Amino acid sequence: KESWKAGWYLSLYEDVANKLNLSMTNTIRFSDFDKAKLFIGYLASFPKRESSATGITNNNNVTGGTKNEQ
Repeated sequence: KESWKAGWYLSLYEDVANKLNLSMTNTIRFSDFDKAKLFIGYLASFPKRESSATGITNNNNVTGGTKNEQ
């Protein structure tokens, strides 16, 4: 039923890998900070998803007690 996702993920990976292959050389080395920036940029490129009907949408919860305690 959801097997189309595997093909979609593979095509995304293939597109990104081909673009990176053109611009990267063997001399490029990433620090941990650079790796984190690359990963966050990768995640940001995904299309935004609508919130599902089963998701929690109530943002009015106050954590940490009453307003006087915060």
